[in-house]
Amino acid sequence: MVFRTIDEILERASALDTPRTVAVAGAEDEHVIDAVLQAKKAGFADPWLIGRKAQIQQIVRRFGGEIPEDRYIDIPSNDPDEIAAKAVQLVKNGTATVIMKGKLNTSELLRAALNKQTGLDHSKVVTSFAFAQIPGYHKLVVFNDSGIIPYPTFDQKIEQIKLVSEALRNMGYDDDVKIAALAPAENLNPKIPESVEAAKLKEMCVNGEFPGCQIEGPISFDLAMDRKAGAVKGYDSPVAGDVDVLLFPNLSSGNFTSKMLQLFGGGITIGMALGAGVPIAMSSRAATTRAKYCSLAMAVLSIKEG
Repeated sequence: MVFRTIDEILERASALDTPRTVAVAGAEDEHVIDAVLQAKKAGFADPWLIGRKAQIQQIVRRFGGEIPEDRYIDIPSNDPDEIAAKAVQLVKNGTATVIMKGKLNTSELLRAALNKQTGLDHSKVVTSFAFAQIPGYHKLVVFNDSGIIPYPTFDQKIEQIKLVSEALRNMGYDDDVKIAALAPAENLNPKIPESVEAAKLKEMCVNGEFPGCQIEGPISFDLAMDRKAGAVKGYDSPVAGDVDVLLFPNLSSGNFTSKMLQLFGGGITIGMALGAGVPIAMSSRAATTRAKYCSLAMAVLSIKEG
């Protein structure tokens, strides 16, 4: 199974047997509340709203929503660190299974989640996972990492692959996740670090160190995304033109690609953070209601049922 459109993610989330409890950190935002109420109505989210209670209730009423009184957690100070800490606490005590970013910075949420004394049990790295729906491409493709790790080390790339492939399998993907370790060209160039590391990742995969994955690398962006380009260049790989995950060599390349596709290519991206202990539905504070709604749906689905 693969997702071909973002709408398929929404359909699968809406079909869950039980809603996931979501700690909404900094909930006094119209787009956030609208998205959360839609997710509640669709049956995949059961929200706890954290922030200034009076303002949050006002917005909820404006959208005609109904949230039980005990599901508001009042933080009168509106201190982002206090709000983030409360969201983490809800996860630690078993009340919430997902965190949703509201009017907070991503760094504020992650700082609370990764705090050595009061944070969550987390992975070796925290990485961003963004689904991109691109006109002309036959399915959704994951951008990793385009938002958190500026220059991932080789060991961090190994952890990124493990986190992303696990999330996809939790969503229902088959044990055949196709990953492109991107570099400027498909030929190994010892002068280009990402080219060398991509070749090492492929070798590790061939040796069985990434079960359930097919890793190709080094591979250029055009070969990863366009089967015809592979045919023209005589490049034979099951990943070429059918990739599920684009592993970018650094944050800048992933970020530039994502924004270029959104601005000029008609692409749509929705994102979350993995590795912080629980999935964090993560979108820009300026993002639309739909983007926040879709990000929450994918975060909810990335949790293994049961």
